[in-house]
Amino acid sequence: PFILPLRNTDVYGDTADIYDPSRWDTDNNKISKTDKERMSAAFFPFSLGRQNCVGQPLALAQLYCILARIISEFELVLDEPGKTEFFLLLKPVGTMLKARKVL
Repeated sequence: PFILPLRNTDVYGDTADIYDPSRWDTDNNKISKTDKERMSAAFFPFSLGRQNCVGQPLALAQLYCILARIISEFELVLDEPGKTEFFLLLKPVGTMLKARKVL
């Protein structure tokens, strides 16, 4: 349900379904500051307000630790790009990464 605002073509334009991390890049001159603020406001994975997710601090701490460890210990290479499907959630299907242990 929370993925629906991320696919809003009024906010993200025609590229709403395309993975494009450069859309949030502050050096990207193609997007106005107002549009960047609207895009940032559309992403709220832990809900908003006083009664948001109780486990948010733990989830973020685990995410930072695990992601840092994976990036520091492995070299990830895209083996098969796959495709993107949507049914309640936007997810890659058939995408394969190869991980090689960094010595």
